[in-house]
Amino acid sequence: MQALGRSYSSITIWQALGSILKLKGPVELYRGIEAMGLNARPAHTVYFSVYKWFKKVFSNENPNNSAAHAVFGMFATMASNVVITLMDMVKDTTTQTLYATSIIKFMLHSGYLPFVKSWSSIVSHLAGSGNDGPSEALKLFNLVTRCVWQFSDLKLVSDSWPHMATYNSALNACANLGEMKRFLQLFVQMFEFGVEPDVLTYNVMIKLCARASRKDLLVFVLERILKKEIPLYTTTLHSLESFAYYYRDS
Repeated sequence: MQALGRSYSSITIWQALGSILKLKGPVELYRGIEAMGLNARPAHTVYFSVYKWFKKVFSNENPNNSAAHAVFGMFATMASNVVITLMDMVKDTTTQTLYATSIIKFMLHSGYLPFVKSWSSIVSHLAGSGNDGPSEALKLFNLVTRCVWQFSDLKLVSDSWPHMATYNSALNACANLGEMKRFLQLFVQMFEFGVEPDVLTYNVMIKLCARASRKDLLVFVLERILKKEIPLYTTTLHSLESFAYYYRDS
């Protein structure tokens, strides 16, 4: 990450923890506990179901076969751990994103600017996550870009300057929220930063047209792609297919 004015190494884990408590409160430290709570019942159900199935099929109705019961327990534990591991991945991803977001915000409040790849990856993850993820992605995007715009010479902050992937992630967040006005604002802002839209940008725009029920804009998007001679990828066809399914079901 890029530090302006002070050394980045001065940021400690305790400062990051303090930033989380200050910005979100102690409840945010337990974000992801819902996943573990939902995990307990199916994991135990899988364990006892697998154990009883092995016991019924392979024990030969011998309740004193301790070796067989140990093997059954091993397989039941393995099956249960599959469920637990999947839910742990959900919890860990949520928690890691929370910590990363808090560190970026702490850096900004302390006068630092994060490297573009660092905060872009967080915006990308939040934009595609559920619940309030897209909203948090836009808040983080606005916070960083507002700090970047404070410099009259943008070359000084070129390492924090949002690039194509950053804008595509923010536009994806707008599309997931169905915010047409904010989408258009970011689309115009791209040119101010010297960023040219690519095929992924227009893929997201197609998704926004579906979410915002704007079939009339789909023709404009396709004409724009052809006019710019942007090569069509498989993702573009997937976006069009999703658009068609959306209106077929609605």
